[in-house]
Amino acid sequence: MKLAALLLIAPLAASAADALAPTPPMGWNSWDSYGTTVTEAEVKANADYMADHLKSHGWQYVVVDIQWSEPHPQTHGYRPNADLVMDEYGRLTPATNRFPSAAAGKGFGPLADYIHAKGLKFGIQSCAAFRAGPWLLTCRSWAARRMPPPSPTPSLCAAGTPTCTASI
Repeated sequence: MKLAALLLIAPLAASAADALAPTPPMGWNSWDSYGTTVTEAEVKANADYMADHLKSHGWQYVVVDIQWSEPHPQTHGYRPNADLVMDEYGRLTPATNRFPSAAAGKGFGPLADYIHAKGLKFGIQSCAAFRAGPWLLTCRSWAARRMPPPSPTPSLCAAGTPTCTASI
């Protein structure tokens, strides 16, 4: 019986070992260089460099980290009770003074397209916010903010959006 169990488990263990990545995920995260203040131009410049010099060595991820929805962030610091840019349903959206291609409700779509066209992958730091009555609580500080009435749509994704993750 023990031999039969071993014969069944051995191939699973071997396939798990074969599935290990040869390197850890390699990429660039905006927090490491810009803290909370990164702009679209800076993200594009880093994506350009990565595509030209690092992609051939396995680098593939470009990540915009925390505070992308704050119009006036401070480097490596949070502004307590800072106003965040949100749509009419209370979903965080990129601050267009820092990410101009996000204007007119486009969100990170144009920036993601730019990065994907270079053969790289795009990511954002995101945390779902939730409503508690008329208050919106965010993971950034769990500080309560007065918000408009809850959305009539239960979806986090805008109508007609083909794909959407978390709060974008």
